[in-house]
Amino acid sequence: ANLEQEIDTQDEIDEFDDLPKSVIVTNIHSDVFADEKLKKELEELFRTFSDNVTFQWLRSFKRLRVNYDSPLAAANARIQLHQYQFYNSCINCYFAQPVTPVSLKNLQPPAPVKQFLISPPSSPP
Repeated sequence: ANLEQEIDTQDEIDEFDDLPKSVIVTNIHSDVFADEKLKKELEELFRTFSDNVTFQWLRSFKRLRVNYDSPLAAANARIQLHQYQFYNSCINCYFAQPVTPVSLKNLQPPAPVKQFLISPPSSPP
């Protein structure tokens, strides 16, 4: 009976597979991007949900992408830290859309004849 329970939990975990594992953080005060100490502080907040986490600071977008190893950790962070007050600003957290594999039939290159028609004329020598 114990083995069956284990299999059930494995099934439940798989159900989360198509959920996003990343959170996009917006509305971060611009000072944070220039200050390593503040960046570390913000990272620590997100680290409380999982140690296995990576951060991508997107300075030009004034955003931070937080990548977790599980959708559950991402969901917790999204819920707990949305509208969180951090350094003179109220941060927002959103799920990053998971990359869904697209069926190949939608992404075929155009026929060679058409490719010739859509390519721009070559520049003069």
